[in-house]
Amino acid sequence: MQRLKLLNQRGYFLLDLYLQLLLLVITSVGIAFFLGVLHPVKKQLDATIPLEYELFWMELESTAAQSTTVDGGIHSCILRLVTNDGTYIYEKYGTIIRKRKNNLGHEPVLQQVQSCEIQGSSDQIRMTVYFLTGEVIERVMYIAPSK
Repeated sequence: MQRLKLLNQRGYFLLDLYLQLLLLVITSVGIAFFLGVLHPVKKQLDATIPLEYELFWMELESTAAQSTTVDGGIHSCILRLVTNDGTYIYEKYGTIIRKRKNNLGHEPVLQQVQSCEIQGSSDQIRMTVYFLTGEVIERVMYIAPSK
C-alpha cells in the first residue's frame, strides 16, 4: 500500500507537468499558426490600395474633364469641381476621401487615407495621398480648357 501512495503522488506531479508542457506547446503552435495566416491576409489588404487608387483617379479624371471650374487650396485636402451637372466636392473625412454632389450626402471613394494634399488650378490638379500603410502616391492631371 505504501508503494501505491508514493507512486500516485509522484506520478500525479509528473503527469501534471506533462499536461502543462503539452498545453504550452499547443498554445505556442496555435499562436504561430494564427500569426502566419494573418500576415498574408494583411499583405493582400495592403495590395488593394493601388487598385482602389486607380479607380478613384479614373473617376476624378472623368469628373474633371467635364468641369468648368476647378478650385483646390494649397496644402489642403479639398477639391471643388463645377460642372454642368452640379458641384462636386472631394474632401478628406476621417480616414477616407469622400465625394459630395451639390453638398448632398457623401460617397466614400478612397479609404485608409492618413492625409493628403490637393492643389487645383484651371489647367491642372496635383494630388498627393499618404496612406495609413505608409504608401505615398502622387499624381498630376492636366485639364483641357473648357469650350
